[in-house]
Amino acid sequence: MTVQTVAAGPLEPIDRLANRVQGGTVVFFIGAGFSIDSENNTAQRLIARLLARLLALGTCLAPERFGDKDSEGRTILDALGSVFALPEAKRRRDEPHQPGRCMTRENVALLAREYYTFNEWSVSALGVLAREMQDLGEGRRREVAARVHSLENLLVAMVGDPVPLDDVDWACLGNGENFTTDAERGKALFLDTMGFANPEIMAGRPSAQDLDAVADSYRGRLRPRHHALARLAREGLLPCVVTTNYDLLLEGAYRLAGFRDRAQISSTTVEALPATAVPSYSRIAGAVQFFAGGESYRTALLLKIHGCAENYAKARSQTRERQPLVDRAWASYLPALVFTYREIQTWRADAWSRDLLRTLLRTNTLALCGYSTADPVMHSTFREVYEEMSHLAEPRSERNINEAPLFFFDVAGKREFHGLEILRAATEAMGRSCRQERLTEHPNRVEFQIGSGRFPSVDDHLCWLLHRVLRRQQEDALRDHLRRVASRLLGYPCPDSEYKRIRERFEAVCAAEKQEVERSAMSEDARAARAAFDSAVGWTWNFLPGLLRECALGEFILGQQGPGRTVRSARRGWWYFPASERPEWTAWAAVVELALRQMVDIWRGPPAADEDPPWRWIAAEGSPYATVSFSSGKQEPQPTALSIRLSGFARSARSLRPHGAYRRITVWELGEQDIPWRTSKSESELCPDAAAIWSYALGERLPRERTAHHLGVPDGRH
Repeated sequence: MTVQTVAAGPLEPIDRLANRVQGGTVVFFIGAGFSIDSENNTAQRLIARLLARLLALGTCLAPERFGDKDSEGRTILDALGSVFALPEAKRRRDEPHQPGRCMTRENVALLAREYYTFNEWSVSALGVLAREMQDLGEGRRREVAARVHSLENLLVAMVGDPVPLDDVDWACLGNGENFTTDAERGKALFLDTMGFANPEIMAGRPSAQDLDAVADSYRGRLRPRHHALARLAREGLLPCVVTTNYDLLLEGAYRLAGFRDRAQISSTTVEALPATAVPSYSRIAGAVQFFAGGESYRTALLLKIHGCAENYAKARSQTRERQPLVDRAWASYLPALVFTYREIQTWRADAWSRDLLRTLLRTNTLALCGYSTADPVMHSTFREVYEEMSHLAEPRSERNINEAPLFFFDVAGKREFHGLEILRAATEAMGRSCRQERLTEHPNRVEFQIGSGRFPSVDDHLCWLLHRVLRRQQEDALRDHLRRVASRLLGYPCPDSEYKRIRERFEAVCAAEKQEVERSAMSEDARAARAAFDSAVGWTWNFLPGLLRECALGEFILGQQGPGRTVRSARRGWWYFPASERPEWTAWAAVVELALRQMVDIWRGPPAADEDPPWRWIAAEGSPYATVSFSSGKQEPQPTALSIRLSGFARSARSLRPHGAYRRITVWELGEQDIPWRTSKSESELCPDAAAIWSYALGERLPRERTAHHLGVPDGRH
């Protein structure tokens, strides 16, 4: 018998996904939809760039004659009308071409529906046109190339693309040592046309040695979703992420989270950060890389099964700069980039990625995010594996369909056919007795909203996933490691009742915030849902990482015998220290959070009858440090900020102030000898010692005057 369940709310599937992530059994499969709002590289944009170059080349080459033979440019322009049914491309034989008539948004949309087919045709057409450009001779080629470049950028601007096409290196493209066939030239020109070597199209320099340079190179394009996956990978919970994307966004998030590129580990100039169990990531974007560095020991794998823009740009530059010991690097990497219909169809022959994907499907839960599975070859691969599993599954009398080994992120209200079919196949993979009764619903379908301010978005889902995973890690740390760290900091063993009280209070906080966020998410008030969500997630997105980072830096300083140049470089950026790395610090961070909540509650006093919930008046803020803001109420909405940081030296490259405008900023400073908290007691110091923090965390109501002193605020309410 199958137990049929339907998700109770938009965030409910994420809670179940968090259980599997915490078990290390989830592989995220990332598709183009994951990056569209970052790079805006829609199918329409890429097709428009191709169409503009084809029209410009064809128009400018059409009048040319090569002996007794006319240029293929005229034929290719005519083919746009006959092969792809573009009415504006059709003309009489004696009528001149008018590329502007063909360069319309309607035609671009029409071609985008034939994406893979048009890509394949474009590669062939560009290969022919590239050969004809070479046959013109150097002087004539320069003249025609200038007209082509002017026309193609005029055409691109007509459909609203602000990024012009790059100049074509016709000399390099026509060099017989670099490219031996029209197909190679066509593919290289195809990729250059779409902007694979243009940082405005494919932003980011994840291989830069300085973390500030990495961050600046993305110009704000990284989204919380990228950082959330990178942080889960730093926790050792996402050992492998698979993507068909060519962009560099995930690599950038991995670097900014503190990962080193495994290919750069031997470099002595890579920024030094505190050691972790999983210090590096390895990008695998081709068979050569897979066999050279595809092992996953202490390495997070990023599998780019359709190729990588940075690898392409590097191979391209090696060829153009004639670097020694590089044999046809540009042409050699072209087969790794899957774009055309034929390449999609022959992907099955790419044994390293095909077999690895099948193995991951058989042994893990797959989370499809930004990927519709409409690609027929990939869709067929998923179905084949799940159908094979359904035949081999042991029969069981009762299965719940939310145990299916697949989660599918889908636009709210859309009901993506291909994704639902894969969900159905994954459900049956648990055994033929387990079937999906409602074809358009599944509890593992994760709905997200599109549009500014709407809730929940993809970013919200992944931030909530990280939040729920980290909350559970904190609960586990309190259960298994609190006794040891508390005994050391307090100098005496506490009664079991106190440990139990701390755990119960923290579990109550987690339960309350989960209930509030889920309740708000089901309402129609997106603003209220956002407020409740940000209030909850801030503690694991900002406060916990900030405090763990300060602890890690303090220990790092002790190991380096002082804050030298290496340590100062580690001060820069907002890199992420895993909560799983030092669970005793993670447990103490939960104690500090409980203490801060209690301190603000004491300072504010009993709430008024019509007052908002207490969580609205304390929040974890974005800051390089562990920072919270708090306010006495509506009559004084401008909050006070309190930051916890390591004393002795400050960050050099980023602002120290938390985001926002504050009435005042209080700082609690810890010495490197104090990690994870100071044990000495001083009446003049604002920062309370461990004993005071413990008392607050237990829920004791210490004197308001003392509490106000620690918070650095006037006594009582205003």
